[in-house]
Amino acid sequence: MKTVNRRTAAAAVAATLLPFGSVRAQSPAFPSRTISVVVGFPAGGATDVTARVAIPHLQKSWGQSVIVENVPGAGGSIGVQKMLNAAPEGHVLFLGTASDTVLAPLAIQSARYKPEDLRLLGYMGQAEFVIVGRPGLALNSLDDLVAHMRAAFSTELSYASFGDGSIYHLIGEDLKNRSGGKLLHVPYRGMGPVVTDLIGNQVDLAFLPVAGQTVGLINSGRVKPIALTGPKRNPQLPQVASVDESRQMKGLHHTVWLGLFGPATLPAEAAKKVNAAVNDAIRTPEYLKFSAENGTSVPDPGLTLQQAAKFYGDDTEKLRRLARSIKLEAK
Repeated sequence: MKTVNRRTAAAAVAATLLPFGSVRAQSPAFPSRTISVVVGFPAGGATDVTARVAIPHLQKSWGQSVIVENVPGAGGSIGVQKMLNAAPEGHVLFLGTASDTVLAPLAIQSARYKPEDLRLLGYMGQAEFVIVGRPGLALNSLDDLVAHMRAAFSTELSYASFGDGSIYHLIGEDLKNRSGGKLLHVPYRGMGPVVTDLIGNQVDLAFLPVAGQTVGLINSGRVKPIALTGPKRNPQLPQVASVDESRQMKGLHHTVWLGLFGPATLPAEAAKKVNAAVNDAIRTPEYLKFSAENGTSVPDPGLTLQQAAKFYGDDTEKLRRLARSIKLEAK
């Protein structure tokens, strides 16, 4: 009879336990429980409302409950960090924009992540911006605006943004840099104060998304439209020229887009399931109706994971380049 030494016995025990250890180390299959969609802003905002329109369709695709978790603060970065701190299984996702995922870590010291720590799993639509002026502004086109900015003895115009490092700040600086003219940045805390001072002729210009109240502000004459930051006119504002119709500022393209994100380390199968569910949700009649009413364009068909990765990478590099051009520093 052979004698089994301690080393052999230990190896045998380890081999026996190995399969169980491997199963225990694996992430649970997605979806296996309630999915939390983190939104980096309070309930009632545009991102929050969009999430609640999409959720019934995501629940149907996944066969699990889906909840919205509002985690506001620090330009959306607290919400992003909450998602990144969770187990990378797909049961905690983040719904947001490039402002949360790309610009926040460039402008806010407490945002300790990089855009590459996230993966865009589903692209849910975009809206253009419209350059608007105060009602008393004596400029009627983008070419008029650029000529004024370049004129040696003209009064320096001011533009409002939603804060240093925001997409609105970067658009203003992009216009300033491309034109080679003068333009004074005035940071505000949110859209409400910007609109109030714009209507009251306290600030000259702003860049507003073609969504929500913007169309009503223009059509009522409370603000003056200058140009859309897209390649063509928008059906919501057919009377407003695009930047590509100008002589001086062709290619001044900027959009705000919304996407569903997971961690970069999310397993491939979970990523595929999230992408498929999002692409189904954004083509439903309910979501398309909501998007049309709010000035958002939706891709048809939705972006694949590969297309989403390229889109996110390209936009990240564009925003980083703009941030470098204005020497943006995290505060």
